[in-house]
Amino acid sequence: MAVSGRPALSQPQGTHLAVVPRTPIAPRLEALDACRAVAVLSMLFANLMNVFLRVVPSMLAHNQGDSLRVFDFPAPFFQFLSGVSLVLFLGSSP
Repeated sequence: MAVSGRPALSQPQGTHLAVVPRTPIAPRLEALDACRAVAVLSMLFANLMNVFLRVVPSMLAHNQGDSLRVFDFPAPFFQFLSGVSLVLFLGSSP
């Protein structure tokens, strides 16, 4: 009997827990995670600028015509980093 008045839980005789060997986990690339975070934050910042400002500075506006602006790069950069992460993940799988 246990102290609380309940019977103590014990493992039945003849049963054993299976030991599963751990596979080594590859270390994360902090630089890749940081770049993805910067890309996400810049996408959020770009959308907040376009929502809350009545007049967005021309340098920070989205693409209008044949020019590339600052806020045209975060989404493709994030997609590129996601592709890099996928290649690294699939390359590390057995």
